[in-house]
Amino acid sequence: MDTTTLDTAAYDTQALALREQLTAIEPITNNEELQAVGSVFKDAAGNIKALEAHMEPQIQDAHAKHKKLTTLRNTLTAPFKTLRADADKKLSAYRQEQESKAREEQAKADKIAKDKAEADRLAEAEALEAAGNTEQAEAVLDAPITPEPAAPPPPIAKVDGLSGRKTYSAEVMDMVALCKAIGDGSQSSNLVQPNSTALNGMARALKSNLNIPGVKVVTKTSTSARL
Repeated sequence: MDTTTLDTAAYDTQALALREQLTAIEPITNNEELQAVGSVFKDAAGNIKALEAHMEPQIQDAHAKHKKLTTLRNTLTAPFKTLRADADKKLSAYRQEQESKAREEQAKADKIAKDKAEADRLAEAEALEAAGNTEQAEAVLDAPITPEPAAPPPPIAKVDGLSGRKTYSAEVMDMVALCKAIGDGSQSSNLVQPNSTALNGMARALKSNLNIPGVKVVTKTSTSARL
């Protein structure tokens, strides 16, 4: 059944008319108005049911087509996703190894530069001392070492068209410790979210007997129509 067979204009007109009827009654003050608002509710519920029934076959067909296409897509892309993931592991391992080597080389170069600066300072102080300039020699020895910056290691080789980026994430290792930190004010409460599914389940089971610090029972009454 095609949605083009729907008289959408008629539904729009009816929705506007019902809205006008409902807006005219604010609040309900007598039985006549009560029945009028109840009629709006039933008419709205009836239109919802009719529209859902009319469009459900197409929705189910669209879902079936979507499921079929996504299944085919996932089947075809699965081996390539595995290849990409495996290649990424190798590339990441290579980058980490090269970065570690670069840090080691930089540390060695920095130490060599520092040792040279220290040796140069001692040689200068000794020369000044030998020339009788004791105060200047002491000043040289007291001055901080300022080694020449070591040349940075060569950049890590890259693959044209690929780039590496670091991402950071957090993993909660101790929920109790985190909650204690929130409780004592050292961390913000926006770091956790209540388990609404579990809390709502407890509320339905315990009703007004639910007693959890920081949680209250919310009671709502909804209306239903027999169509």
